[in-house]
Amino acid sequence: VRLLCSKGGNLSPNVEQELTTALASFPTLSGVALPIKSVGVKADVRLYEHPVLLSSSNPSISFEDLLEATRIILRDVPHVNRVVYNLGGTTTPSTFTSLAATMTKDRLDLLRECDDYVMKGLRRHNLYDTIWQCPTAMVPMSIDGKGTELVVVRPVHTKRAMTARPASFPIQLVEELRRDILVLDGVAGLCLDLTSKPPGTIEWE
Repeated sequence: VRLLCSKGGNLSPNVEQELTTALASFPTLSGVALPIKSVGVKADVRLYEHPVLLSSSNPSISFEDLLEATRIILRDVPHVNRVVYNLGGTTTPSTFTSLAATMTKDRLDLLRECDDYVMKGLRRHNLYDTIWQCPTAMVPMSIDGKGTELVVVRPVHTKRAMTARPASFPIQLVEELRRDILVLDGVAGLCLDLTSKPPGTIEWE
């Protein structure tokens, strides 16, 4: 399932202090727990917990630093099973609102359009056959009062799908996705999933 639905009105967990402590060694990073839950796996048990959105004031931050920050967050911050990196800007948005949404033709069409940009980008940069899977998911959410959908790109490397590690994108592909997806009507934000499996599943649901 890549088109997530919601009744809306979800609340974020109160983990600000834990996030601040976890990111103490990364001065350019800030994080916020999102008011949604995604499926994950801990000790062979499926759990629904919150993703954390990371933003960096340094647009050239290394993928290795992002992965290390992700590792610490998933180890030390409670009620969290996934970390995503904000591709929509260098500052953390102020407000995130979980919206009520069901499966509709308009939402499916928007998801297909976003996924098409991602797939074409992978082929253009000769990554289509080297990245094992790259789902594009869509979450009904308004960010700073704008848009209705948070788009999540989830590239992973794996051999048998029992475990997986996040894959990186070249900066040129990231810039192309920002250019093409963030301008689409209804898109509130764009992010890259940095979560290994476990604790995050490959798909978002």
